Amino acid sequence: MRVVIYTDILPKSEKDWHGKDWFIYEIIHCIAEAHSEHEFIIVSKESFDESPFHLENLKHVSLESSHSTKFSYYRLFNWKLPALLKEEKADALLSLNGFLPMKSKTPSCLVVQDISFIQTNLSKSDNGQRYLKKHFGEYLSNAGSIVTFSDYCWEKLVNTFKISNEKISVIRKGIHNDFRPLGWQEREEVKNKHTDGREYFIYAGNISGDKNIINMLKGFSVLKKRLRSNMVLILAGKEDRTYKEFPELMRSYHFRDDVKRLGYVPVSQMAKLVGAAYALISPSVMESYSSSVTEALRCKVPVLAAAGSVYEELAGEAALYFDPFIPDDIGDKFCQIYKDENLRAMLIAHTDEKSGQFNWNKTSDAIWNCMLQVVK
Repeated sequence: MRVVIYTDILPKSEKDWHGKDWFIYEIIHCIAEAHSEHEFIIVSKESFDESPFHLENLKHVSLESSHSTKFSYYRLFNWKLPALLKEEKADALLSLNGFLPMKSKTPSCLVVQDISFIQTNLSKSDNGQRYLKKHFGEYLSNAGSIVTFSDYCWEKLVNTFKISNEKISVIRKGIHNDFRPLGWQEREEVKNKHTDGREYFIYAGNISGDKNIINMLKGFSVLKKRLRSNMVLILAGKEDRTYKEFPELMRSYHFRDDVKRLGYVPVSQMAKLVGAAYALISPSVMESYSSSVTEALRCKVPVLAAAGSVYEELAGEAALYFDPFIPDDIGDKFCQIYKDENLRAMLIAHTDEKSGQFNWNKTSDAIWNCMLQVVK
């Protein structure tokens, strides 16, 4: 069988890989390695470094579509990709980034990692996401099978786009092997390096206007004022250039000296930062999945998270939940976990209940089986 895998490009250096890049690598590598009797053609808009894969049954084809105009996306998915599927005599198409060709009879499996773009006001310059948002309903309808990673996302797809629930499979996404529980000495080394030995909360993710960062900071202020704590808040993630008010916000923030802005952090360093944290906080209500939460669970780190969202499904009883729109409630949860060591220990004890679900081999096997459904 010849399988085309359509995906985003991977940065040249693994040091620059984000969560979605590791997802692409792990899924392609695990599937191709486990099914050496089949041929796999990785297809992307632009060329990328193939060296991480090292598998004889894999090849890469670039569609050489470096421009990101509306017309370039139209040409890519209406002409170039359908023509390539025909030329390669593909038996199946596996799309890892939500896009599908509009004019192709090749059986397809669509992987939906995130649907936050549906609820977000996208930048006018973000033609890729705008094109995806416009045609996403058509992609869902045309796909033979759909894979997503949470019941929360499944419900949104079924209710918003009226997709048959039998067409959608919910599986769990794997976690990078670097994320693991740290010993006391390792935790102390991380704290000494980043916070002068002080305990810290960590937010791990992009800094943008839709991530509820302001309410999180207001909640952190409640902790600092109420308990006069020396706790630190680490912000580990790329700051969105369109979030222009954030730098000024931080300059005027009263407890700015207790907030460490690290920017983009490579996965090896992020694993240590999360593993040494007192707790991880996830305040966004826009997420349809959260790798940072599952990574914290793997590290046996408790979670503070927005109620009424995907976090309750992912973290279960390993998290405290707050109203994301009420800063005082966020602050109450900061104070609660800070003051009550028994509560924190109980949350940590529940991390094992969830973390065992997140395994790359299980994820890739489930995606492969979903794809096989459309070629039978």
